[in-house]
Amino acid sequence: MDIVQLMENNEPKAMATVVEAVDGLENYPTKADADKSYQKIIQGSPLWTGVWYGGASGSGTTPSKPLSQCQNGWILQWQEMSSTGQANDAVFQFQYVPKNHISNGGIGGTVFNLNAYNGKNPQTKYLYIKDAKITGHDLNAPDGTAAGSGNKMYILTKIFEY
Repeated sequence: MDIVQLMENNEPKAMATVVEAVDGLENYPTKADADKSYQKIIQGSPLWTGVWYGGASGSGTTPSKPLSQCQNGWILQWQEMSSTGQANDAVFQFQYVPKNHISNGGIGGTVFNLNAYNGKNPQTKYLYIKDAKITGHDLNAPDGTAAGSGNKMYILTKIFEY
């Protein structure tokens, strides 16, 4: 086996022998050790899909995997709602619910701030997040508010694991 010694201004810039090149490698982390240092990105199907304002009426949403069983937590996908009651394929917003949220106790009330693409019409959703279920609040879908306006401008459309 040939070894090439890299030099710069007559100074060695790399190991000259195979022994020097491999000596000390036992101190470098293994791939398994390095993998523990990085968050795994979960690739897969949504745990829940639908169209939900987050109102108190109804049964809320039940993702197919409890928060406690996810690697890191849930990602909530919000979309803009049209005046005709359909989800627009625009103004996507993603918010994280960390797995450790369930250790907070209490009723699990959590605030989510949502904005239009131009920063106008900010809205707030208030949801109760528990290990296996998300339920809503009356303020998220007030009676008399038309679809696509006010707090009915944004809807939850998917929940992913992260």
